[in-house]
Amino acid sequence: MYDCGLMGTIKEQLKAELVDAMKHGDDIRKTAVRQIETEVGRARSEPGADVSDEDALYRDVISVYLKKTKKAKAEYDSYGDAGAETAKKLAAEIEFLSPWGPTEASESDIETAAKEIIAEVGAAGPKDMGQVMKALMERFGGQVDGRVASPIVKELLGG
Repeated sequence: MYDCGLMGTIKEQLKAELVDAMKHGDDIRKTAVRQIETEVGRARSEPGADVSDEDALYRDVISVYLKKTKKAKAEYDSYGDAGAETAKKLAAEIEFLSPWGPTEASESDIETAAKEIIAEVGAAGPKDMGQVMKALMERFGGQVDGRVASPIVKELLGG
């Protein structure tokens, strides 16, 4: 996040970021804020959408957007030089929006929880990995990256 003296709601913070980005010609921040505003508008218009807590709505939208963007970045990274420029832009968007996104669990927290889950479900080997991963993801919600958790669980299950 670029320091614009941000206080207030996430919506207010993003509005200040947009104004600052426009003043400084920062296309990455402009695009990111506009994408989030578009997605928030879509989320608000969905039937049964809970819009009573605006900050929670913004956090949820940013969380989903960050997941999609991280996935897209990984795909562009796999293209090598052909995708390098787009991957760089996506990385900048991720860095910019991350302060408003979910905090990710540490590897030690993941390992501790995985050990507990393995004991709870009686997992005995690699064949139980799916069951353990599902429970781990449910426990942490959006705070665990499967690419980080998977090798930890695999090692704990002797895989």
